[in-house]
Amino acid sequence: MRIRSRLLLLVCAALIPALLVSALGVAYIYREEQNFSRAGVTEASRALALAFERDLGRRLSILRTLSASPTLHAGELQRFYSFASAVARENGGAIILSDLQGQQLLNTRLPFGTPLPPMLPLERQTRARVGNEAIVVSDLYQRRPASARTASRCSTRCGATGRSWHS
Repeated sequence: MRIRSRLLLLVCAALIPALLVSALGVAYIYREEQNFSRAGVTEASRALALAFERDLGRRLSILRTLSASPTLHAGELQRFYSFASAVARENGGAIILSDLQGQQLLNTRLPFGTPLPPMLPLERQTRARVGNEAIVVSDLYQRRPASARTASRCSTRCGATGRSWHS
């Protein structure tokens, strides 16, 4: 064998194992980074779910508290509207009160006494399917086209009056 062949064999004997070890190291690091990313996404999802659960619980507490209001039970909707509007402003939302047929009785987004629309057909279908006692969280609704914000609804029922609450 010539010296050139021996040098080439020596270089290959040193480089091939180094390249294999490097490739295995890169594959290991890649797999570890994937696992780390997956764990990060899982933790972020859990945190978001906890925040959503907390917000949903807060909204339900507000609706249940409003449903126990003496002004509501007395049928004094105008006085109740003032209270519900203050609560809605404080919590950055709106409160809608509807009867069992789906006709809105009160909507804090609109001035008291404004003619109010019935519930959306999809909401009536959901209420017919799950009943009036169920707590329902709606899909997202797109507000006016000029606004990019969306909203969802959380509904519960007032036991004594039979009226439904939405936040």
